[in-house]
Formats: sequence, C-alpha cells, structure tokens
Amino acid sequence: MGSDLRSVVFGVAVLCSGATAFAQEHPGSMYAIGGIALSHQDGPSGESPQTYVTAPGGSTQGWLVGGGVFVASAMSVEVELSSTGVMSARQPSRYGMTFNEERRDRFVSLAARFYLPQVARFRIEPVVGMVVTHPEAWSQTEYYMDWLTPQQLLVQGPKQQHRLDTSFGLTFGCDVRIGGRHVALLPSFRMSDTGVSHGFYDDSSDHREIGAIYPGGYPKWTLRSGVAVRVDF
Repeated sequence: MGSDLRSVVFGVAVLCSGATAFAQEHPGSMYAIGGIALSHQDGPSGESPQTYVTAPGGSTQGWLVGGGVFVASAMSVEVELSSTGVMSARQPSRYGMTFNEERRDRFVSLAARFYLPQVARFRIEPVVGMVVTHPEAWSQTEYYMDWLTPQQLLVQGPKQQHRLDTSFGLTFGCDVRIGGRHVALLPSFRMSDTGVSHGFYDDSSDHREIGAIYPGGYPKWTLRSGVAVRVDF
C-alpha cells in the first residue's frame, strides 16, 4: 500500500500546485471521489488456535468510490461504495480439526458531508450517515481420520460459501481536503458499525444465524483510514 499511497499523493500534489483555493460551492454542484483504504476489524489472522471458530479479522487494503451533490453551501449528500480486502485465518481447534476461514465486507453508505471554514489550503469535512454492510464468507475444514491413533489420514473438506445477513448501522468520521477548487487530495478516517445482525436460520433461503457460523465471535466495528482523489465539477 505504501507505494500506491505515495503515487496518489505525488500526482495530486502536482495537479494542485497551481490550482486556486476552494471556491464557494453552491447547491447543485457535484463531485466524485475515488481512492484506496486500509480497513481494520477485530479478529484472528494468520495461524491462530481457537477453541471455537471465530470470524477472521485484521488489517486489509481495499478501495472506495463515490460521489455527491451540494444541497447547501456548507453541506453535501453523497453515496459511497467501498470494500475491505480478504481477511483470513487458519484456526487449529479440538479433535484434530483445523478451520480455514475467509471473509470480505462490501459497504454502501449514504452520508452528509459538512464543510468547516477553510484554513490556508486545508478544509476539515466531518461526515456522518448510514452504512449497509454486505458480508461475504467462506470456510474449509481439515481433519484427521482416527486422530488419536498413529495412522492418521488428513481429510480436506470442500470450500463452502456462507450467506450472511446484510446489516445496517451508523458511520461517521472526518476528511481533510487538501488542494484546489477542482482537484484535491482527501485523507480520511471512518468508524462504522458493520456488525452482522443475529438473524434466524432459514432453511428455505440457506441463511444461517451468525452464531452458528462463528460461535467464537464476530466483529462489530470497522475502522478505516484512506486517501482519495476528489474531482469537483
């Protein structure tokens, strides 16, 4: 991620070097945002022995894209799509079993962005809104036949995809807009409630209650830092 981040920062700095300061936005003007993000969720990663299967976590590189429209000179409404990378954990457990778990979250957020007074070439932009989380999860189990005897045979089960409930929660954070009127760099931070709800088992749709898949626990919060390029029209 380091080389990608340096390339983005350098490119936008060049574009912004000769740009004018922020103009007064007016209702109806629009903008687009795109960039890279580093997301973190609590949970095991790598090889981590667990008594009960736990949702994998850790820090992963993802992406974000979005756009918005001004509804007032100091407020805009925007939609953003984003994704974590794949979180994975190999979890040796009891009775000679090992659980290989993978997860990824996709997000859709609808938020209000507020614009504080400009300071030099910087502007602080708090963001608050709602986020919809669509989780994707896969698991594969390894186990030994007759694991208590010297003659052990390793069996690898098929990789299975889990259908988890979509969740709804709050998202909030702050961006720092650096640059000019039409092109700017946007370092950002978000904290979002993205825990999957505890629904019930529905045999007809193959949905399962989250505790049946991850009895060892599932993260509630997603922390995200990132840097994006913003283009105003």
